[in-house]
Amino acid sequence: DVAGVRIEKRVVMIHGENTVVIEYSARGQGAGVALELRPLIAFRDYHSTTRANSALNKAVQIEADRVRLAPYGDLPALYLSHNGAAVSATGDWYFNFEYEIEKLRGLDSTEDLFQPCLLRFDLSTNSRAVVVASLEPRLATLATPMIKRETARRAALCEAAADPVDCALAKAADQFIVTRGSHKSVLAGF
Repeated sequence: DVAGVRIEKRVVMIHGENTVVIEYSARGQGAGVALELRPLIAFRDYHSTTRANSALNKAVQIEADRVRLAPYGDLPALYLSHNGAAVSATGDWYFNFEYEIEKLRGLDSTEDLFQPCLLRFDLSTNSRAVVVASLEPRLATLATPMIKRETARRAALCEAAADPVDCALAKAADQFIVTRGSHKSVLAGF
């Protein structure tokens, strides 16, 4: 809450894709409300941590409604589709993020994160700020249908549930199933 305006954030991961929809909504009365987002990326697998390095390609391709990053040549590109008012490349490293759970488990628990760009949104003219982060070029204008489709898919998991506990368990279990080739499995750490 700031000066009579509440900013609400919603994050929806799209099942079966390497896609996440992040949506900020402005509620309340306020003039000149602006939102700036500085995405931080590690761009690594889940067994590793990242440190600031010169191998990372800092180049950012900026289009009207999308940013394309290819931090490492042997990895896929990352697309940040958005409905922002402006984007600018930054190319900054943020250092020494601490991961308490990893530390407790005896794993590498400190990481540097790369901040490729600054996204600016004018919430006084558009009450929703949308970013779709994906390994595929998605359109931010399709964020609402993606969220509705994912919400309906999750609701369908509960159709056979006898009670709210069964529904909650079905939704929780669904989050840990991954596809590997033609098989489904649960990752060991999950």
